[in-house]
Amino acid sequence: MVQPKAGPAAQAKIKTDGTFILGTYESADGVIVGPATVRVICRKEISQPGGERAYGPSLIPEKYSRFETSGLTVEIKPGMSPLDIPLARK
Repeated sequence: MVQPKAGPAAQAKIKTDGTFILGTYESADGVIVGPATVRVICRKEISQPGGERAYGPSLIPEKYSRFETSGLTVEIKPGMSPLDIPLARK
């Protein structure tokens, strides 16, 4: 998720190749321009009996799962290149 200083957050699902397309109001419609904080949640999906989905432990450090602790910020600009969000293992 990308949370602009003003306005609603944009979100996306991370694909298996690590790419994602953010959407604010609709899927893949982009992000509001301006400074923003970022959080990343990446959990292992677990199959449950009956076909229900559940999520296991985080595949990345937990600090990235909250805007307040992620330490990730970005400046969204019109026409900018794809957003790269580097994560440290620790």
